[in-house]
Amino acid sequence: LARTPAACMMVRVQVYLERCAQVDRDPETYPDHRPLGFVANPFAGQDETEDPYWVQQLVHAEANRLLRVVDAAAGAPDARPVLLGFRDDIPDYYLRAALNEFLYATARDERLNVLAFNVGMDMMRLGRIRGTLTELAELLAAAGFDLTLAAYVSAALREPDGSLPEYAAVEELGSLEELAERFSSEPAEAVAEHFGGLEPVRKPDEEANVVLYETYLRSVGLEADPEEAADTDEESAASAAGQRPERRAEGEGEEGAGGEPAPRPVAEYVIAHLKAHLSPVVARAVRAYVSDGFAAVAQELKVTKAPKKTLAAAARFATFRWRKLVVVYDRFDPWPTLDDETKALVVGSLSELRWVLGPHAVFAISLPHGLAPQIEEQFAGAERVEWDFAGIEEMLAAPTVLDPGLVRHWLEAAALNDDAVAGAERDLSAIAEAAGGDLLKFGRAAHAAFDHAARRAAASLDAGAIEHGLSAADALGTG
Repeated sequence: LARTPAACMMVRVQVYLERCAQVDRDPETYPDHRPLGFVANPFAGQDETEDPYWVQQLVHAEANRLLRVVDAAAGAPDARPVLLGFRDDIPDYYLRAALNEFLYATARDERLNVLAFNVGMDMMRLGRIRGTLTELAELLAAAGFDLTLAAYVSAALREPDGSLPEYAAVEELGSLEELAERFSSEPAEAVAEHFGGLEPVRKPDEEANVVLYETYLRSVGLEADPEEAADTDEESAASAAGQRPERRAEGEGEEGAGGEPAPRPVAEYVIAHLKAHLSPVVARAVRAYVSDGFAAVAQELKVTKAPKKTLAAAARFATFRWRKLVVVYDRFDPWPTLDDETKALVVGSLSELRWVLGPHAVFAISLPHGLAPQIEEQFAGAERVEWDFAGIEEMLAAPTVLDPGLVRHWLEAAALNDDAVAGAERDLSAIAEAAGGDLLKFGRAAHAAFDHAARRAAASLDAGAIEHGLSAADALGTG
């Protein structure tokens, strides 16, 4: 099965896992800059990459610009979509780098509390809705599924449904409020106890591959773009029949009579609650987590006869943990080659996706100016974000020269208000003077000063922050 579609799907989940594992969420590494009036540090940290500092700074500023708009939209109950525009002469490398930095920033700054991902237009080959559902399913499974599940469990216990037959066994456990609080205060531990630990698979490799392959077979016959009425059932007979019996992971829990796994009353109640109040497909995915691990969750979420309903339910499930999803649709390069019928289908699909995701997501579209006027017209009322990469031509010619006008531009990209920009410009004047027109020295000092102030929750770049920044710049020497 090493080269089966099921194995390939597991590789995709593993990619998400590795991306999440690389994220450093330590608040000391990524302090909160909001008390200073900025969504993030306006200046790049001079990472040890192949890119020169001026490229890092241009990319960082544009990522901050999108971050600021998304942060505000995530706090709104029904945010407008975001239309991210850019010049068509900007090399694709800069655009990719800026979007990747934005996605990385949303992952490492837990104070943003959003789950962001991008979906290329090419994903619509899986279905107008199924392409987005596929991306969300894999990210939900990989991005700490136990913590997302814990958030739902806590809510389901605080407002219990006593009409469910499974509720009686949970009620016998004692105070539901105390149990709900445990899922809030110790989410990973509580889920491990009642649902199983966070493992990609719970069976030997060969059997785990069989599980994924069986799930793949159940998805093969599904229509890419089914007609979906209000009463369309999410589950098909095949998907329901394909459920595997719950099996205990080795070493977990106690055995009951006859060697059967001990009952999991909380898990059974939550699965029933999900089926009754959210989605039978999400309920089936949670059962797959219990029996097979979180890799199976991603695949189960894709097996649905009603992808619109399942996508809306999965988005709502995610927002029990996060403020909002952030979905960025991109890779529209083939647009000029599409026929009019296909263009109309894509435009209609994007509009439909916006309403399917509804209040649970910040909906964003990224495309160069003039490439797809039909899409721009459809989303004329969207919040506009311009990625202009200001100064790119000048910095190509003089990559180490400090331009005060660009400094203001970079501050504005991250600022939450105009007063923050004026105050920071004033406070950074000593650093600008000490840098002597050297962009690298200024950037190193300004970044260090902002982080120093943020770690102390200061309201401005005070004397201590400026002194710390100057020390960091001195460490570069005269070169």
